[in-house]
Amino acid sequence: SMHTTFHLKLPAEPAPDEDANFNAITGEDWPAAAMTAFTTAITASTAVTTALTAAAASCVQPCADPWAVACPSPPRAGAFVHPPAAASVESTHPAPAAPATSSLQDSTRDGSAAAPAPHKDSSPSPPVLGLPVCIGIDDSRMQRKTHGVLSRLFLHADPTRSGSIGGTAEEVQSFIDVVMGRRQLSLEPAALPPADIAIIDQCIDLDDEDLSVRGSDLALQLRQDGFKGLICLLTGAHRDEVDRLSQAPAVDFAFEKNGDMQKIADTLLHARSARMPTAAHC
Repeated sequence: SMHTTFHLKLPAEPAPDEDANFNAITGEDWPAAAMTAFTTAITASTAVTTALTAAAASCVQPCADPWAVACPSPPRAGAFVHPPAAASVESTHPAPAAPATSSLQDSTRDGSAAAPAPHKDSSPSPPVLGLPVCIGIDDSRMQRKTHGVLSRLFLHADPTRSGSIGGTAEEVQSFIDVVMGRRQLSLEPAALPPADIAIIDQCIDLDDEDLSVRGSDLALQLRQDGFKGLICLLTGAHRDEVDRLSQAPAVDFAFEKNGDMQKIADTLLHARSARMPTAAHC
């Protein structure tokens, strides 16, 4: 087969002509018509600048912007006038103060009246209930756990202080101090506000320690100690006994131990909310 090879020889690139570049920038190589139009535009721009400068200088008060098309016209009657930012150097008298305006009707830029300021109610806002502190007592470990369910899930009690005791004679004997905030649940000394709700088993019997206490007696001791919170008795007795305990001195409510927890919680929370204005702590 035959192969034909072609050799192309490109012309050498001409060296840059510095004179031509200079002439292109300065316009020396421009056509006559283009050069004339460019010169005319420059002359017109200079004339406009001179006219604007002369107009600014002819104002009685110097314009803030020397490039403004015209000096500001005198303000119309009733329009708001901003006071000067600073007194003139030649002035020997202080600038007059802006007229005082009413707090209910202030002038705006266009002279219209501003909307009246909203009235602020000076009456105190109602107090806000915090998480209740619930302290329970029962000789049954299972019932103490039930107190925990009632407090945390239904009463939404403060988990840092709420709990139930009563497994030992020392805990039973310290119950009043725990409710009143003089002791923690661990029976360590404390200086805390009293609890909000006391949940008390009516029959507390510790056979191993030969201790028997009635919940209604603990309720009376709490009231005598100045407790102003809610006292709720829980009992495993029949309905008639529940009604009798509900009327006992110092007792606010009595329920069956196997009663509806939601109903118990709703009753206690509603009563706590109603007592809020007179409660000593909340």
